Amino acid sequence: MNGLITNLQQKPLKGNDGLRTYILNYDVALSFSSGAIFPETKSFLLDVRGGDGIMTIDGSFPSVTNGHRLIDGKAYTISKAVGDAAKFTRVNEVGSVYMIVSQLTL
Repeated sequence: MNGLITNLQQKPLKGNDGLRTYILNYDVALSFSSGAIFPETKSFLLDVRGGDGIMTIDGSFPSVTNGHRLIDGKAYTISKAVGDAAKFTRVNEVGSVYMIVSQLTL
C-alpha cells in the first residue's frame, strides 16, 4: 500500500471551530492563511455555492485563464499542503460566491 494516499475516512474537527464560510471576490485572491488552520488538520473539504470559483496552487493569481475551476454545487477535498498554497477567486464579476470549508483530521 502506498503511504502517500490520503485516508478516505477522515473526520471533521470537533465543534464548529473547523468550519468557515468565505465569500470569494472577483478581484481579490483569498487564501486560508487569513483564517485559523489547526495543527491537527490533514485536509480540507470545500463546498462552492452561488457560482463557480477558481483555485491556483502555484502562487499565481487565479483567473478564468489561470487555475482550476471549482464548479458551483460541487464538493472537493484537498490536502493541507495544497490548501496552504491555494488562492481562490470567483469567475464572474457580479453575484456572490460562497465557499464553505471544513477542516478534516484522521
